[in-house]
Amino acid sequence: MRPLRIALALAACVVAIVAIARMCVPRWMCNVEKPAIDARLTQAFEQPSDYRKREAGRAAIEQLQRCVAVDPADYEAWFLEGVAYEALAQPRKAIEAYEHSNRVSERAETYAAIAQLQYALGEPEAAYRNLFRASIFSLSFMWTSDQNVIHQLVQDAKARQQRLEAKRRGNF
Repeated sequence: MRPLRIALALAACVVAIVAIARMCVPRWMCNVEKPAIDARLTQAFEQPSDYRKREAGRAAIEQLQRCVAVDPADYEAWFLEGVAYEALAQPRKAIEAYEHSNRVSERAETYAAIAQLQYALGEPEAAYRNLFRASIFSLSFMWTSDQNVIHQLVQDAKARQQRLEAKRRGNF
C-alpha cells in the first residue's frame, strides 16, 4: 500500500510540475525576450539600412506571435509586434497590432504610433483623432511627436473646421 501512495504522490508532483512549466515558463520566457527584441528593433531603426529593419522585424514577429499566443493580454508584446510590422513596412498590420495593444492597455505612445501611420497612409482625420487621444494622456506627449506630422494635422484640422463653419453658414 505504501509504494502505491508514493507512486501517486510522485505522479501528482510530476503533473503539478508539468502544469506549472506549461503555464509559467512561456510567459517568463517572453518577459525575458521582450527587452532584447526591443533593443534589436530600436537598433535596426537607427540604421539607414532597410535590410536590417526587415531582418529585425521578421525575427521579432516570430517571437512576438508566440508571446501573444501564450498571453493575449500582453500589451507590450502587441506594441512590439506593431513596431516589428513597421520595420517590415506593413503599416496596416502595424496599426492592427497597436490597436490590440490599446485594447489591452491604452497608452499615449500607442495612439501616437497609430496616428503617425495613419497620417502616412493619407488618413489625416483618423490620425488627428488618435493624436488627440494620445494628448489626453499627456499633453506634453503631443509635442514630442514628429513636428511635421503635428503641423500638418493642425493645418488639416483648421481646414476641416473652416469647411464645417462654411457649411453651417451655408457658404459651401
